[in-house]
Amino acid sequence: MATTLFEAYQEPHRHYHTMAHVDACLSLVAEAPLEPADRVVMELAVWFHDVIYEPQASNNELRSAQMATDWMQRVGLDGHQRVAALIEMTAGHIVAATDSAEIQLFHDVDLAILGSVPDEYSAYADQIRAEYSWMTDLEYRKGRCGVLETFLARDTIFALAPYQNAFERVARSNLSDELARLAG
Repeated sequence: MATTLFEAYQEPHRHYHTMAHVDACLSLVAEAPLEPADRVVMELAVWFHDVIYEPQASNNELRSAQMATDWMQRVGLDGHQRVAALIEMTAGHIVAATDSAEIQLFHDVDLAILGSVPDEYSAYADQIRAEYSWMTDLEYRKGRCGVLETFLARDTIFALAPYQNAFERVARSNLSDELARLAG
């Protein structure tokens, strides 16, 4: 399975959803105060959450969750429902205060790039554009502006206080700057 995962994250159409993204998420999970069994669930979700990534498809998360579930059941690992739920949440990145801390943490880990320093965020934005190179500039701007506006309309982008404290202000600035560039 490791070879399959590594190969998936090296597909030529990927520019952001690569091993670098997996590594960044794994680093944040490593810093989180988790019980060993919970850490395994989180790490498996990180490894599988973008294993299927086809920018023109709308079911990547469901297919990635299914791949994780199939593999975990085949090798006899528990927790496949939790891993699948984490992966499926990334389809819209919508979490509520009533969602589990695990869901909220995974949400924040996956979105941490939004709160990165401006140069890193700019590189991320360029990588996302490259993944959608099949779209015209007009189509991309319209779609991306919609995504950015959705995040900016939320009371908070990040679900958990440590991530809000660390990333919220910078993320809002990054998203607003990208929105202004796309609209201009």
